[in-house]
Amino acid sequence: MQLTDLDAAARQKLLNTLRQLSLHMEQLLQTGMSTASEHTVTQFMQAFQTASGLGLNRLGSTLRLLGQEIQRYVRKDEPFSPRRLAFFLNRNWLTCQGLQEAIQQQDHSRWQSMNLIQPRTLLDELTVVTLGVGKKLVPGVFAAFEFRMRVIDPQHVLAGKSLLFSLVFPLNPQQRIHPEAFLEFDQKQKYRPAILLEQVVRMRQVQLVHESPSRVRLNLLPESTVTPQHPVRELPDCKALAMRDPALDQTQLASYQPTPFDLEIDLQTEILLENWTTGDLRHDPGFPDRYVLDISAAGRDYLALISIAEEGKALLKAMQAQMQREHRDPLFAILHYELGRRILQPLSLVEQGQFRHLMLGEDKTDYRQLLKQAG
Repeated sequence: MQLTDLDAAARQKLLNTLRQLSLHMEQLLQTGMSTASEHTVTQFMQAFQTASGLGLNRLGSTLRLLGQEIQRYVRKDEPFSPRRLAFFLNRNWLTCQGLQEAIQQQDHSRWQSMNLIQPRTLLDELTVVTLGVGKKLVPGVFAAFEFRMRVIDPQHVLAGKSLLFSLVFPLNPQQRIHPEAFLEFDQKQKYRPAILLEQVVRMRQVQLVHESPSRVRLNLLPESTVTPQHPVRELPDCKALAMRDPALDQTQLASYQPTPFDLEIDLQTEILLENWTTGDLRHDPGFPDRYVLDISAAGRDYLALISIAEEGKALLKAMQAQMQREHRDPLFAILHYELGRRILQPLSLVEQGQFRHLMLGEDKTDYRQLLKQAG
C-alpha cells in the first residue's frame, strides 16, 4: 500500500490505530509483565490482524511475533525470551511512531522505508532447483515453509542469487495433522509443493521482490504455472549450485545500512560446509529455546541451532545421526551473526547427487486422510 492510496478518512483511521497500539505497548511497559494476561495476547493478535488488513505487512509480522512472545510468558512456556520481548516491543513502538510521522508529514520516502515496500518486477520464466527448506511451526496456528532455490541456467539474470519462495498453511487446533502433509495439497496454480523437493521445476509469470542485491523472493500469481522438468538427481553437479560466490556476499555487506529495526537474521547468507566436524549437543544460556551443536569446517567454528519445540524434531534426529558418522556429506545452511558468533540453520545435505531436506519429517500424514479431515 502506498501513502498516496490513502484518502483523508483512511489516514485518520490509520493514525488512530497506530496511536492506540502505541498506547497498549506503553501501558504494558508502565505496569510490567506481571499484569499481562490472555486479554493482552488477544489485544496484540487483533492488532496484528488489523495492521495486516490495512496492508502494513512489516508492522503486522512483528506484532504477530510480539503477541506470540507475550503468550509464551502468560502460559509459562519455557521458550519465553525476555530479550525477544524487549526487542519486539521496541521495534513495534518505533515502527508505529515512524508511520505516524510519515502520514502527518506526507513523507512518501519514510512511508516506504517504514513499511518495507520493496521493488517488484515480473519475470516470464525461470527454471529452479530447491537447495533446502526451512520450517516454522506454531501448533494450532500455522505451518510455514521457506524454499531456498537457485536458477539452473548460469547465464540467467538471477544466476547465483539466493531465491526464496514461501508457503504458509493455517492449522486447525482441533486437528492433528503432520504439517509436511500440506505439501501434498494442490495449490491455486495446480501444482503440489512436494514436487519442489525432488524435481527441477519451471516457473512462469513469477513476481520478483528484490530484498537485497543478492536475495530475491519469488511470489506466484494466480496466472503463474509450476511445471516439473526432471529429477534433481539428473543434474550434472547439484553441489556446485549450492556454492556461493563470495563477491555477492561482499556486495551485500557493503550495501547494508543497519537500522534499529533489524534482526540479526536480516543480514544472512547461505553456506556449504564440506569436511565438517561436530562437538557435543548442548544448551547455551544465550539461546534458551534451542539446542546448540558446535560445528567446525575449514578452520572456522560455527553454532548450529535446533529448536527444542516440535518444529525442530526432524532436524534434531538428523543431526544426531550425523554426529555418529565418521564421514559426512556437504551441509547446506543459512549463516548469520549473533552475539559475536557464527550461527547456522542447517537445511540440507548434498547426498547421492540430490538434496536431503533435514527439517522435514518423514512421518507424513496420508494424503487421503488429510483431505478427509480438512473436508
